[in-house]
Amino acid sequence: MVWRRGRTRRLPPFHADRGGQERAREQMAEARIGQNALVTLVLQWTKYLVQVLSLIVLSHLLSPQDYGLVAMTLTIAGLAALLGDLGLSLAALQAPTLSQAQKSNLFWVNGALGVVVMAAVAGASVPLSLFYGQPAVVPITLALSAVFALNGFGVQLKVDVNRKGRFVALGMIDLSGQVVGFVAAVAAALAGAGYWALVVQQLTGSTVGLLVAALIARWRPSMPSRGSGIRPLLRFGRDTVGLNLMNYVTSNADSIVIGRMFGPSVLGLYNRAFQLVVLPLDQVLAPLTRVFLPRLTQLDDDERFHEALGRLQRVVVYGILGPLSLLGVAAAPLLGVVLGQQWVGAAALVHVLVLGGVFQALEYVYYWAFLSRGRTRTLLLSELCGRVPMVALIIGLAPLGPIFVALAVAIGQALIWAVSTVWFAPRSGLRPRMLLQPTVRPVVLFAAATAATALVQVFAAPLPPLPLLLVLVGTWGTVAALGVAASRTSRNDVQLIIGSIRRAPA
Repeated sequence: MVWRRGRTRRLPPFHADRGGQERAREQMAEARIGQNALVTLVLQWTKYLVQVLSLIVLSHLLSPQDYGLVAMTLTIAGLAALLGDLGLSLAALQAPTLSQAQKSNLFWVNGALGVVVMAAVAGASVPLSLFYGQPAVVPITLALSAVFALNGFGVQLKVDVNRKGRFVALGMIDLSGQVVGFVAAVAAALAGAGYWALVVQQLTGSTVGLLVAALIARWRPSMPSRGSGIRPLLRFGRDTVGLNLMNYVTSNADSIVIGRMFGPSVLGLYNRAFQLVVLPLDQVLAPLTRVFLPRLTQLDDDERFHEALGRLQRVVVYGILGPLSLLGVAAAPLLGVVLGQQWVGAAALVHVLVLGGVFQALEYVYYWAFLSRGRTRTLLLSELCGRVPMVALIIGLAPLGPIFVALAVAIGQALIWAVSTVWFAPRSGLRPRMLLQPTVRPVVLFAAATAATALVQVFAAPLPPLPLLLVLVGTWGTVAALGVAASRTSRNDVQLIIGSIRRAPA
């Protein structure tokens, strides 16, 4: 719809006119949410590129053993981070209004939880070291425990920026911590700090993120008070943190098993492969929840709700599945050229984990839909149907090697998507068909590009890593571009995305 400025004729206050005004406001709101999503997407991809650069540089400076040792600590550290948030960030985001007293109480609750979690992580350092049989885990865990207190006090500051619709500022908070942390880690690695460079990266990033959030938010909490009415928010947080806790425990079962059975070097390889696959998901889809959730919560009309979900699914498919498909087919030369030959052994793991990443990306739209409708129980049950078999498969297949652990993860993600599509979505009032339709053309397009690239790889395999990588990327890009050019629907999708990015507000 094109809006032109000029004189307008006053119309009688008919109900039909009011209905048209309401639809116009709804369309403008949907346009804003689309632009906000694209602003967030651009900023998150910038942050993703910084993380990729960090991964590349530090992988050349550090060994798989270094990454494995820190990954052993991060298995419990990530769990502690979930407990420190307690789901209150999502609770605050989905609330229609928040008073100063409510925001302040949430700030102090998150901060106190961060301090408690810091103490708990520090106390777990010795048992964790004994479990893995690695004494170095103790000082690493003690140092990283401070991250949770820092993050705890930053949660509601970021939520306040988010609720005001300042998505560029929100992206800059995360990006500043990433950039400064990366620089500090490189300096430490060049000084010979070894795995401590990764610890410095975490601590510096969290500290800078908190300071920048405090400067940008322009909001200061009041002292804690009673009767602010945060109990419903605490209940919502309790339900969502239960889901996230279950997801985290099951998602890290693979790292725990591999670290215990095969040691830090193999875990380091697995961790790099896993991070390559999940970085687009964590750095793009998870932050977009901050944009989508408030808007989806406000959509009462079922038709518009499903139309919005369909558009979001299209963003997910084009923004995530394309890079994942290219990563899957070009993993070996990519690892050799970008990270170094010591990481090429992770290529087979990447091939398998990419399959799980595809299903995880497709399932994200159900996560947004269930959460926006307050169906946390449905979301929990749908995840359990895939994650319980996933953990069982991880434990059962682990003796066969790390590649079978990756296969167990991929199967579990496929089960979660399938059960949500076939069973839980229809019984929650969703229309899976409307969510599947936007994925068909892009999935076929990227599958064709991947198949053609794999065929070329068979004949180009004798090439050195860098020329091989260039050939594979060129083939994939050419086939994908031809597919978009040949499909009017795909062309319209791409033009809409590019146009929205250009019009996105700063």
